[in-house]
Amino acid sequence: MKNKHYTVHGQIGDDKYRAEIHPQERVILCSSGAFGGLLKNADTERRASDIAKRALTEHRRAVIFDDVPLYNGWRFVEVQTCFEYIRLAKVTGLKAFAGRSNAIYNDLSPEDKTIVAPLIPGFIARLKG
Repeated sequence: MKNKHYTVHGQIGDDKYRAEIHPQERVILCSSGAFGGLLKNADTERRASDIAKRALTEHRRAVIFDDVPLYNGWRFVEVQTCFEYIRLAKVTGLKAFAGRSNAIYNDLSPEDKTIVAPLIPGFIARLKG
């Protein structure tokens, strides 16, 4: 069965992003709007919030899975394409503190990799396209 995903495009300040929501895998992939672009770490919280809002308004069915709202039990992964290689970073600890983003970036666990890795080639192809 082909993976069903939903795309969300947004912008925080001057920085555009593209996110894909993969409800079956409970994965959200996010990268800059253009391959090779940079996402500011300081805007991670705002991006996550914007993705959730847009997902709810544009793709309501995608963000509800067994009555569990977006981000509860989901993997939020930033696909960083601005390096020589593609880097995957799992974002955890999303919460604003004193007006600043308090996101924490971690490497993917082996379990995360088995779920996320198959989604990356299609995401990159769509990002480049």
